[in-house]
Amino acid sequence: MHLQLDDRPGTTDVSADGLALRFHGTPGLDVVGTLFGTLDALGLAVVVEVLAASHRVHLLDDDGVLATEQVACVSPTPDDPLPARADHEVRGHRLEFRAEHPDLDAAALAAIAVDLRSGADGEGVLVVSFPGHRDALTSVRVEADGWETWHLYPGAGPHAVRTRTQVVRP
Repeated sequence: MHLQLDDRPGTTDVSADGLALRFHGTPGLDVVGTLFGTLDALGLAVVVEVLAASHRVHLLDDDGVLATEQVACVSPTPDDPLPARADHEVRGHRLEFRAEHPDLDAAALAAIAVDLRSGADGEGVLVVSFPGHRDALTSVRVEADGWETWHLYPGAGPHAVRTRTQVVRP
């Protein structure tokens, strides 16, 4: 599913450097797109929310919300940057979070944006494009055992963040 926003919600999520990871949700953030999916390899449901230029994923089992992963600009400090890796264990499952900041020029970032938008019609994919630049977008793709996200910031000095979370039963 591809959503094109006409107006950017009130947010500070405009920089890859400001993103922080939380394994819980933060109330009050604007949800601009929602996708419901299933991690087929694990039989768990997910609710994916794009929050302005960030994301939140709720992992659900039969008892309700098992875990929440949120990558957003929510009061990060210099001591609280987006980690390259983090694991979170909860009720017999481990979320293995990995993040990278690929070094991209404007052409490479534009090519990734084209690929992400072209895959938006696939099952388990949510892409939200933001006003101001055709390549400003957030993409979340649900996979059999987790999810992958891209956060593209094409402004001065393009920045991108790619995350991959795998859910495993240790």
